[in-house]
Amino acid sequence: MYIFHLAVLGDVYRQLGSGEGKASLGMLARNVGFLLRTIPVAGRRAEQYLTQAVEGAERIGARGFGAMTHVSLGKLAVTRKQPGKARGHFLSALALQEQCGAATLAKETRAALAQLEGR
Repeated sequence: MYIFHLAVLGDVYRQLGSGEGKASLGMLARNVGFLLRTIPVAGRRAEQYLTQAVEGAERIGARGFGAMTHVSLGKLAVTRKQPGKARGHFLSALALQEQCGAATLAKETRAALAQLEGR
């Protein structure tokens, strides 16, 4: 259960750092202090939490969960303009998804890889 929390927290930080998602002006105004403290370190924290979640998933053999977390790490690497790292995470996710028989997720991961490679 602990690795699930790490992955969720890592994905929240990834979204904060990348500006992904929508927020109202009121929500931004109410949370300006938190955002000013958090956004500069969001990418680093996202990578830390997501990496710990991947390691935990590997330890317990949770391939599907590990695949989803690798996809999040791949998206983070894309945001950080690290295509080699992104490709590695997407390929790791794809391998795990194929082992689990997660065809729909594998299709989405292949699309992310194709977009990364400019196809």
